[in-house]
Amino acid sequence: ACRTSIASPQRTCPDPDSPRSPASGSRDPELPRHRLRSPLLLPSPMATNKKLEEKYQKLLKDIQRRQENRTCFDCDSRGNQYVVLNYGTFVCTTCSGIHREMQHRIKGVNMSTFSTDEIKSLDKGGNATAKAMWMARWNATDGTPPTEGEVEKLRKHIKDKYEHKRWYSDSP
Repeated sequence: ACRTSIASPQRTCPDPDSPRSPASGSRDPELPRHRLRSPLLLPSPMATNKKLEEKYQKLLKDIQRRQENRTCFDCDSRGNQYVVLNYGTFVCTTCSGIHREMQHRIKGVNMSTFSTDEIKSLDKGGNATAKAMWMARWNATDGTPPTEGEVEKLRKHIKDKYEHKRWYSDSP
């Protein structure tokens, strides 16, 4: 068991790897049984991390407020509170649920912590970039995308868009 001395705030603990440890069975009585362990004191990075996190959260909010990201990428409804990390798009609650069913990575803008790489990816991407890729071959004969309330039509539309790549082009 570890011991703390009243005279010193440092703790002494048995060294399980030492050949003189009681666990080894044989101990030299002339050698100390415990080794001194001092607490590791490092400057706290919390203040720096907090400021950096706030900076990136503000950047994420700025990306979300861009004109092309103000509506859901899949159904054009307002309230794009989620991000589909697989495609770098902003979507509504209904569409985020459908993406989750398809095992896509979803994060809530206000409920999750985003890595710097995820935010940089969203900054480069977003709904406009995704539209140029995933809806490149969309035309008037395809009709209009389903609305937020048409869940079954949305599910089919999202599967057509991402799984079947119906309107996809890697060179818009």
